Amino acid sequence: MTATLYGLLVGIDEYKSPVPALKGCVNDIDAVAALLREFGAEGDFALELKLLKDAEATREAIIDGFRNHLGKAGPEDIVLFCYSGHGSQEKAPPEFWHLEPDRLNETLVCYDSRDEGQWDLADKELSALIADVAASGPHVLCILDCCHSGSGTRAPLEEGAAVRRAPTDLRHRPVDAFLDGALVNNLDRSGGTPGAGWGVVPAGKHLLLAACRSNETAKEVYEAGRPHGAFTAALLAALRQTRGAISYRDLLKRAEAQVRLRVAQQVPQAEASDPNDLQRTFLGGAIRQQRPHFTLRYDPKLGWVIDGGSVHGIPPRTGDETTVLLVFDLQAKPDTWREPEAALATADVDEVRPSLSRVRLQTRNVPLDQNSTYRAVVVATPLPALGVQLIGEPGALDRVRKALATSGPDGRQSTFVREVGPENEAEFRLKARDGTFLISRAQAERPLVAEIAGVGKEGARAAVQRLEHVARWKALAGLENPGSRLGVDPVEIAILQPAYESGKEVWRDTDPRQAIRLEYRFSSGNWEQPKVRIELRNGSQHEVYCALLWLGEDFSVSSALIPGGTLHLPARGSAAVNGGEPVWGFVPEDKWREGRTEVRDVLKLIVSTEPFDATLFEQEEIERYALTRDAKAAALPRSALERLAARLHFRGLSPTKGGESAPDWGTAELTLTVVRPLEAAEVPRADQQQDLGAGVTLLGHPKLSAKARLVSTTEAGRGLGELGLPAILRDAPDVSEAFLFEAPRGTDPGLGALQLIDVENPETVSADSPLLLRVQSQLRPGEHVLPFAWDGEFFLPLGAARQIDGGMEIELRQLPEPSQTGADVERGIVSSVRILFQKILSSKLGTEFDYPRLAAVSFDAEGKPSYDATGDLVRERVASSERILLYVHGILGDTLGMTSASRTEIMVSSGPPQRIGDLYDLVLAFDYENINTGIRETARALGDRLVSVGLGAAHGKTLHVAAHSMGGLVARWFIEREGGDKVVQHLVTLGTPHAGSPWPTIQGWATTALAVGLNGFSQVAWPVRLLGDLVGAVEAVDVTLDEMAPGSDFLTELGRNSDPNVPYSLLVGNTSVIPAAVETGILSSLLAKLSPQRVLHAATALAFLKAPNDIAVSVASAKAVPEGRALVPQVQEAACDHISFFSSNSGQRCLLEVLQGVGETGPNDDAQS
Repeated sequence: MTATLYGLLVGIDEYKSPVPALKGCVNDIDAVAALLREFGAEGDFALELKLLKDAEATREAIIDGFRNHLGKAGPEDIVLFCYSGHGSQEKAPPEFWHLEPDRLNETLVCYDSRDEGQWDLADKELSALIADVAASGPHVLCILDCCHSGSGTRAPLEEGAAVRRAPTDLRHRPVDAFLDGALVNNLDRSGGTPGAGWGVVPAGKHLLLAACRSNETAKEVYEAGRPHGAFTAALLAALRQTRGAISYRDLLKRAEAQVRLRVAQQVPQAEASDPNDLQRTFLGGAIRQQRPHFTLRYDPKLGWVIDGGSVHGIPPRTGDETTVLLVFDLQAKPDTWREPEAALATADVDEVRPSLSRVRLQTRNVPLDQNSTYRAVVVATPLPALGVQLIGEPGALDRVRKALATSGPDGRQSTFVREVGPENEAEFRLKARDGTFLISRAQAERPLVAEIAGVGKEGARAAVQRLEHVARWKALAGLENPGSRLGVDPVEIAILQPAYESGKEVWRDTDPRQAIRLEYRFSSGNWEQPKVRIELRNGSQHEVYCALLWLGEDFSVSSALIPGGTLHLPARGSAAVNGGEPVWGFVPEDKWREGRTEVRDVLKLIVSTEPFDATLFEQEEIERYALTRDAKAAALPRSALERLAARLHFRGLSPTKGGESAPDWGTAELTLTVVRPLEAAEVPRADQQQDLGAGVTLLGHPKLSAKARLVSTTEAGRGLGELGLPAILRDAPDVSEAFLFEAPRGTDPGLGALQLIDVENPETVSADSPLLLRVQSQLRPGEHVLPFAWDGEFFLPLGAARQIDGGMEIELRQLPEPSQTGADVERGIVSSVRILFQKILSSKLGTEFDYPRLAAVSFDAEGKPSYDATGDLVRERVASSERILLYVHGILGDTLGMTSASRTEIMVSSGPPQRIGDLYDLVLAFDYENINTGIRETARALGDRLVSVGLGAAHGKTLHVAAHSMGGLVARWFIEREGGDKVVQHLVTLGTPHAGSPWPTIQGWATTALAVGLNGFSQVAWPVRLLGDLVGAVEAVDVTLDEMAPGSDFLTELGRNSDPNVPYSLLVGNTSVIPAAVETGILSSLLAKLSPQRVLHAATALAFLKAPNDIAVSVASAKAVPEGRALVPQVQEAACDHISFFSSNSGQRCLLEVLQGVGETGPNDDAQS
């Protein structure tokens, strides 16, 4: 009985707002479908595909596709679920917290996921659907080209045209919303593998190929001008190379190498409910071992065409080069398919379309019959010139264009590099800036090689030479033969690593689920280089000749792994490279001393049925570039493969030449990453300091005993296990990104973390005795650096950074308890602490001002506010306005977030969205120094500023005040004690502690709020910019909040004030931390770990947070204006917390409703007239 492949392919580009659109997802599933149809045409399976694109891919449709389409599969069938789109996360309900350390589910974002009443497809739902399908026994494969939480916005140092991640869904999803409650009673976790982060609950037998690790992003790239997922493009390239006859283990290795050719910092992952399944052949071996060919036929409109196009891997024509095929009779034996003399004709591809290509024939003796069909086999493919986008200084770019025009053979145009205009057609970018040339990938800012100093004639020539060097390397790295028959039973590159059993060294194949990382090991006081053994294993029926080229990330190519360049491998035979000796991984000394700790190289295997000279592929590293070959002096190529190798250096050679043999050949590749940590130095004593490299100096500590070194963000991220960064830090890469101590280059992830080793007394680090780092980096206004760590249970904020002369100082005010990871065990480290650093932008105004300051606020077309505090201008604006709204900020931040909210469209219960700013002619903002200046003094300054712009007593206008937090106390003192009752017609306080706040210090409260945000315990979604405001508060000098302490002299005096006869509205936030966090004791554990930071004692803090509160202020305090007033204060509760009044729709809507209900004038009008 013929097996059936049931495929559910989902691709979503056009998402509903606010989920950002993508570009390559539909292209992905179309290409996968085309390849499956190609394989199925001659395979041992029937094909039933269901494609869901864009609006078709609703949550209901995807679930229905599992149950009613994939669910038809039986024991002999194959099931494929392929998803290309946004991945994300969502808040997990408390019932799943025991499964998720970060209390977040991984999700797939459906077309309608973020609609009211709809949800993402959670990992647990996906697992349950897989389990149902797998119950009948088919071979089940899932391919997910997406990543985890984020915004869909590419961070500055990320590569690719876009990233496939959507913002975390922060809605609270009830557990009965998971597949209609089907998961409530089945929450056992099994089958998960660290890496990709996709849980399987319940378990069903399956394999999963995922685009990246949980702390990485799945990126989009352009392939031949069309957007695709980097992972899907890599996977398809590997499947075309092997014609699908490849194990999942080897497929993952090849895909990883192919991804590395396209982007950095993305490593595909594999998971299997049964790890042995990774040795199985793709789709369970359902694809018959095919003889790759195309069918040639005559089309009355197009002429001669083949049934292969861009989706089948046929590359477009490049200049004079194109794909060449040999044409045979349909009855010709496969053994003759590569013999030119047996061919009826050759066919040159003229035009490539998606599913077919138009060709031009060169017949031998007899014209082909237009009524017949023929077999066409690829024998040569074009080597496309590298498309480069030129941007920057016009004069410098003109010199580059002149260099390109003369760098080719005989002083003609370069044959390796061509200028292209649109970014989507370019593979690389050359930027002329500040007297230098920088080379990067087209959709990235990260430089690939050292900058080229000088933009004159010589600099331009050097830039072109380096681009050509990169082009040769990339052409070799991507070299493949789509017409090869060797791909049916590929030669495997086996990597063996040493293990030690009973003191003996044994060599074992690497774990197929893991990327190949060769890590230096610390032993007997020294770092030992990692070593591997490499074997080539021929699984084919052919005897072959093999070369194994080492493609360094310095763009060098070496054939030295095999003496003489190639070795002979008999059918079903194997051989060790490097003479059977270990191959030692290393990070070059000069790069290591510069702070490079990782290098990533590619092993390129070339297999041919005839001998060839592998040294023709060699080239020096790019920094020592020298063209040493002479095309005229070189020996004539013996085969088409040698001619191809020569063309990688000299495009003046023609693609083919008569008399040469046409051997069958194929390629494979895999990636090796070598990690060499920096040396760890003892933490110095209090009067000393230690240089850690990368412009970082560790200042001494009086008591801490530990060793310290800088590590890469990748290394630190591995310490998080399955976790990525906190969701709030990933959701806005334009606002939050990893802080790197120096800019990375090439594939290096960059030094961005601190590792403390052998920590004996972490409790000695405190706010009173911090551990200090001095960094030679400048922060721009509004930028903050947050140090934090994962302690195995929580993300903990550890301190802050502040600008100092010549750089900045990072202050670590506590350390988590040390732990030991698997990597620590391998390196002989007993325990360690890994500290990450995140750069966050806040909503600060961005410039230092003389405080206090009263400014008139204007808005641009996008609603972005701008401030002008010029006295005459503000006075003129006031004079021409009747209705005025004044914002006064609180202890946190400034008024920028408040004024921005006045132009935000607010969803109301009925009717179109409305804006607060539309209720007024003018918006004013009062900003003041809120740390060292008393509330009374600030209130008097407010009155002075208002008088100076024409808003003194009896001003005759309508002035409403919206004051947040401590700003409400400032406004009350002004109204009740400084004559403001003759100035203000209505006061709205938002989260104001009228009866005080129990938090003893600003830093204490801000640190607790940070911990709540980092661990996702807030009930209200926080924009990451608000996190920046909290970090700014932590940075501030730790000042006690004496005036706001319950029972303080200030609050006592304020409470005795006489009735001002001014209407007050009290907006009270009633939403704090997730109740389950309190009920389960998780919040108590977190607070206890923060107590070294001088936060409230854990018990006191917990008592406060158990009562109704907005995280900073109790509901009772926010309502506590003295009773007995003629105008009773109006109280309105808002479903928001203390820092989200102006960012949440609930807080904004409450303020809008209050201001809409306020009359034109107040009861003190008579006093003003």
